[in-house]
Amino acid sequence: QAAIDAVSGTGDTLWFPPGQFNYDTTLVFKNNCRYVGAGKRATTLMYTGNGDGVQVNNPINSSTVADIYISDIGFRCNGAATNGKANFVDTGSTYLVIERCLFYGQRIGMILDQTEIAAFRNNEFLFGGSAQSFGVWIINGTSRTPAVIQGYTNRLTFDCNQFNGDAQGVGICDDGGIDLVYLGNNFNAGSVHMRLCDVLNFNIIGGEYE
Repeated sequence: QAAIDAVSGTGDTLWFPPGQFNYDTTLVFKNNCRYVGAGKRATTLMYTGNGDGVQVNNPINSSTVADIYISDIGFRCNGAATNGKANFVDTGSTYLVIERCLFYGQRIGMILDQTEIAAFRNNEFLFGGSAQSFGVWIINGTSRTPAVIQGYTNRLTFDCNQFNGDAQGVGICDDGGIDLVYLGNNFNAGSVHMRLCDVLNFNIIGGEYE
């Protein structure tokens, strides 16, 4: 966390070398920074607690210019997988890019809450073990209740991601996003590949649903 804080707001790159890095307290990624590893299976951030592995915490309803780029990191959990908790949670960020990352071991791979103008490319989501397991959960508001608040999470693009679930998991759970694009994603197993609730203006282009 000290290394993250040191580069916060500088626009610099925080480099995570190859290896597994164990931690038991939620890491908070900061704005205006690049977080780059050596590959999603070469660099592993292994969370051993029972909360969210990594959070980005910006004010809701603020359209905060976060300018965060994340690539080539494995976000994993080997602790107690907890319903409602995720490997990665973003709240309130505008301009977020995540590519070539792995999300594994938590009930939810990624939660996006009032995230805007963001792209997710060539990532891998492994999830399951509960009816509340999602590869990605798109939600609005701290209650994380489906279809209660619409419209703040918007203009997200999911491009060529892999979703591997089990018989209980949902690949993408979209509870109220607007202007979203799902392009060429691949869904394996899972009880539901995509659940869309109270969404507006979304595009599904290509993809495979096995």
